[in-house]
Amino acid sequence: MTSRGRTSVLVTLLFTDIVASTTVAEEMGDRRWRELLARHHRLIRTELKRFGGRELDTAGDGFFAAFDSPAAAIRCACAATEAVRSLGVESRAGTHIGECELLDGKVSGVNVHIAARTMATAGPGEVLVTASLKDLVRGAGVGLEDRGVHHLKGVEGEWHLFAVSSVDGTPRRSVSTEEESRTRRDGIVVPPLVVRRGIRLVAAGIALVLAIAAASLVLITRSPAKQPAAPLRITGNSAAAIDPATGRLSAVRPLPDIPVAIASGDGSIWVAEQSGTVSRIDAVAHRTQTIGVGGSPVGIAVGSGVVWVLDSGLSITPVNARTGTVGPPLQIPLGRFVFRGTAVAVGDGALWVAQTGIVYEIDPSARRVSRQAGLASNQTSVPAVAVGEGAVWATSASMPNAGGLFKIAGQSLKVTAVNGVVLAGGSAYDPVAVGDGSVWVASPYTPTLYRVDPATDQVVARIPIALGATGIAVGRNRVWISFSGGTVSGVDPNRERVASTISVGGAPQAIAIGPDGRPWIAVQKG
Repeated sequence: MTSRGRTSVLVTLLFTDIVASTTVAEEMGDRRWRELLARHHRLIRTELKRFGGRELDTAGDGFFAAFDSPAAAIRCACAATEAVRSLGVESRAGTHIGECELLDGKVSGVNVHIAARTMATAGPGEVLVTASLKDLVRGAGVGLEDRGVHHLKGVEGEWHLFAVSSVDGTPRRSVSTEEESRTRRDGIVVPPLVVRRGIRLVAAGIALVLAIAAASLVLITRSPAKQPAAPLRITGNSAAAIDPATGRLSAVRPLPDIPVAIASGDGSIWVAEQSGTVSRIDAVAHRTQTIGVGGSPVGIAVGSGVVWVLDSGLSITPVNARTGTVGPPLQIPLGRFVFRGTAVAVGDGALWVAQTGIVYEIDPSARRVSRQAGLASNQTSVPAVAVGEGAVWATSASMPNAGGLFKIAGQSLKVTAVNGVVLAGGSAYDPVAVGDGSVWVASPYTPTLYRVDPATDQVVARIPIALGATGIAVGRNRVWISFSGGTVSGVDPNRERVASTISVGGAPQAIAIGPDGRPWIAVQKG
């Protein structure tokens, strides 16, 4: 609707700012604070450009932007809050969608105030979303946690807010410690004034000299062609990253023993090994730390700053994700001893452990089983478990007959078998993952990847894949599957077909999406 230059538009709004900016500014001093702000603004604008956001205003350390896509606004907010963490500060963000007035390129109206007040309610590192926006991103790969009803200053009524907990199945990183932040801020140094002026005055001259020198070298002699770097190879027990853009290995980290499970969280990749160790791999620097947890691990999961390592004897050992400190194991009587395949997942404020025919809900603070759900009575094979889309999903099969996928939901942990998922019985587990608004499940013994709509509990696609699936992970625009035969496939969820397959060698055991979006695999020596 337009009237005398005023236009009403439906738009998704994003506000961000730096938490405790006044305190940080006083600590750093004017010049270093201005340098931090300049870097902060560059990072925010980079993410706005990447996600299609339009910068509407910048005031001090805050940004106001608009998006056509609700999901893009949320993804941009998450990427921006994590990007500025490298500067030693924490930021917060608020997103809301509504009709606004557009006059001379400026957006105004009550919905702008709602978005701004939503941001003001957020804590360090948080991205808050209003209920209006929540309903529009269902199926967009955005995980949300209920933050309750709030009164927003200057806005009538009550507003239900939600915090973004994960993107494309990858949990959001925890905030940095004050020590980590201060160390990063200490690294921000203002270039000397003489140097900065010199750069402005002689930049053109330097460029000209370099160009002439380069041309002269070409005329005088020809340098040998630069040899391409040798492709990375997996030669032993390893964790390896795949570049989604090229489909090639981009990192290979040797492991101290045979890997059995892999998880991602808190900026690192975590690999559980048979010898009773966990390897922590920094997702950026690729530095590896080995942590002794004892026992014989069979599963690993990360959530809320804690790494949970499940042992074959059905104890669960917590590891502090920041410090690597190992806590006392939770000795919980979950049934008989299990050698392999028992799965653990984190979600909905609890730990979930799947054993043969049973899924247990464990209260980590009370250190006890709070509830349990029994699957079909004839289920005898080892299971896998995943959490998302408002439910717990477990796979199990009765050997040698077929089994399937089970949905566990509600306060009563009601169990529902999903019709149409046929998983051949065997000694290996059937991997399951949640992401991109769907549940994905496969079996090592059947050449099919099932896509299930969690709203209807119906199979909506059967995608042909290779035999031997050992793991599934949902990334950005790809569902990644590892295979025991030494390959990894990327499935296009839009076209519902295998888009690429890479030969990695060895025997991949599991797969997870790293903090930077790369799939990481745990590979046993072939």
